This record gives sequence, C-alpha cells and structure tokens, in this order.
Amino acid sequence: MTTRPLAASRSPAAHAAHDGAHGFAVHALLFVAISTATLFLLAGLYGVSFAGRDLIDADGYMRVLRVQRLLETGRWLDGLMPRSNYPFGEVLHWTRPMDLLLLALALRMLANLW
Repeated sequence: MTTRPLAASRSPAAHAAHDGAHGFAVHALLFVAISTATLFLLAGLYGVSFAGRDLIDADGYMRVLRVQRLLETGRWLDGLMPRSNYPFGEVLHWTRPMDLLLLALALRMLANLW
C-alpha cells in the first residue's frame, strides 16, 4: 500500500480554495487591527477617554439600548425601538454585526462577574 503526501492528494481547486480562505482571514484581521489602531489614535488626538463610562453622543446610547433589547428579547430581526417615537416606535436602519461585537463584550464582562 502506498501513501501519498497530504498536499499531493488535494486537487488544484482545493489548494486555491484553501489559499483564498486563508488570505481572506489574514486581510480581515489586518483590517480590524488597523481600524482599532486608527480609532484609538484619533480618540487620543481629540482627547476622548475610554476610561470613563460615558458615551460620546446619542448614537452610542441608542446602540447600547438596541443591544440590550436584543439580549432581552432574543429577536434578531426585530429592529423596533418601542420607546423611541412613542407611541408608534421607531425601526432603526443599523445592521446587527456591530451589535454582535457589543453583545460579545457584554457577555464576556457578565461572565467575569459570575
């Protein structure tokens, strides 16, 4: 019985798919790292401190309320904020990926409390 090396057993298309996925992951991590560094650099230039627990503007508060509502109800597709524009409510146009980042941070902090 002969064995072939693992690299030789994959087709050229499989190699290209693996290299493409790896390249995407590297580019995505690089983008996140550069974005984070830029955020902290600009915050430092404008004198914004992340040590305080205050949010900078109304959008920050609304984002936190949106994440809190997602955590309470668990409804992923429900963007309605019932207390905004009372009594009709307001549907926000924001997408959920940023909410996931905030939710992950919140759950991590809650896990440390228990």
